[in-house]
Amino acid sequence: MKVSELIEKLQNYPPNTRVIIAGYESGYDDVNKLSKMKIVLNYPPHENVYYLGKHQDASVLHRQNEEQLRLSAVDALWLH
Repeated sequence: MKVSELIEKLQNYPPNTRVIIAGYESGYDDVNKLSKMKIVLNYPPHENVYYLGKHQDASVLHRQNEEQLRLSAVDALWLH
């Protein structure tokens, strides 16, 4: 989802609606912070493993093709 898509969706809710994220094990937490980061999309490619995220933080890639992956990284906004 892009920021413009998020803004469009958020405009359908009252401004005082709480924004939450999933808690670590269970429950929900408030969004407390926004962080700009670089991610590599769909890395590593895995087959529908529900507990693994689809994208990887470009700064933690330690592989032979690390430079190529960093060059293919895109900007992202992490809500946490």
